[in-house]
Amino acid sequence: MLSGVASASFTGLLDEYPNAATAYSLRLLNSNYTGALVEIAGYTTTPTFVENKAFLPDANNKLSLTSQDVGLTTTLGDWITANSITDGYVRTFYDNSGNAVNAQQTTPSLQAPIISAGSLLVDNGKPMVDFTGGDYYYNLSSPTTVLWSFGVQNVTAIDNIVNYIFGGSGEGCFVGGTAASVTGWGLAGSTGQREADNENLGQIIRAWSGDKLFANGVEEGYSQVQSAGDFDLIMLGSRSDALAFSFTGYFQEAVFYNSNQEANVIGIQSNQNDYYSIYSPSSGIGTWAIGTTFIIQ
Repeated sequence: MLSGVASASFTGLLDEYPNAATAYSLRLLNSNYTGALVEIAGYTTTPTFVENKAFLPDANNKLSLTSQDVGLTTTLGDWITANSITDGYVRTFYDNSGNAVNAQQTTPSLQAPIISAGSLLVDNGKPMVDFTGGDYYYNLSSPTTVLWSFGVQNVTAIDNIVNYIFGGSGEGCFVGGTAASVTGWGLAGSTGQREADNENLGQIIRAWSGDKLFANGVEEGYSQVQSAGDFDLIMLGSRSDALAFSFTGYFQEAVFYNSNQEANVIGIQSNQNDYYSIYSPSSGIGTWAIGTTFIIQ
């Protein structure tokens, strides 16, 4: 089977729970999607820029060293070796939904690492993109209205300001803050904000809506009760009007819907957890979802 072509038996998250507005991942989510997962900018130790190259899912439907480039001329591992690439940075997250709302960063200093010391970065054994070393963010090719969002990120640090995993202008999904601002995680929207009672560090799946917050399939209590409503998603990794409020952690997946997914929260989070092995299904810790506005991890 060619890399980038799903096997006949493959069923992805978006096959089970279709009609996503946009979706970004380091695994294949949609059996009908035949494009690349990410485009990587490769550098040698000098550092000298080598080239940008986009890579498909491998035969196991994920990004790996055996993933082929879109021209089917090389694999990710061979590309690293042949060009003495020590560092690689994600230039583009490609939209798995089929709607072609790609997220891209063309400024090298604002691209987050995915290769370090010649090795593909991993978290909990799965490839990840490292947002810990700078104010990295990615602009969507067009704003997308979001009601629910589901994601897999590992929050490695909480600052004394809010950090946005994704956002728009004056709104988005956040973690962190202080007592004078916000504490915990939640959604800020055009009509208010809603926060979970406690901060969740580490790899966790969360979901958000203007009405409900979920962590690992379990509904969270709230420290604020305003409904946040929907919002226009503009970027991954920050908020468009406050770029210093950028996410600090590891990114693996984010799926966005502009329709109500409350009935699918447990199913979507279980799909993510089955792959990423974040939490014990009986423990209620590890993933998040956010509904009617968006879900974040």
